[in-house]
Amino acid sequence: MGEKKFLSIMKVVKTALILLDMKEQAAQMEAQKQQLAKEKKDLNSKEKELERQEAAQQECMEVGVTILREANAKLRDAMRNKDFKEVSVARCHD
Repeated sequence: MGEKKFLSIMKVVKTALILLDMKEQAAQMEAQKQQLAKEKKDLNSKEKELERQEAAQQECMEVGVTILREANAKLRDAMRNKDFKEVSVARCHD
């Protein structure tokens, strides 16, 4: 009878150890899940920052192109009218 009780206790201990291991694995999985969520949030923040920078650069490019077009138009007009003072001013803006 003592041996049966011992085997029964051993089964309970084995089951308890398995449950503890499963609990530890669940905790590790939760930690990994939280880490991945943090990394995803960081990536989203970086992506938004890159998009913001790209939009700012695009805006600068558009402003630069507009300024260049205006300067070229003034230069063409000045050359057409032979206004050399205006030509030199327009060239300074290039």
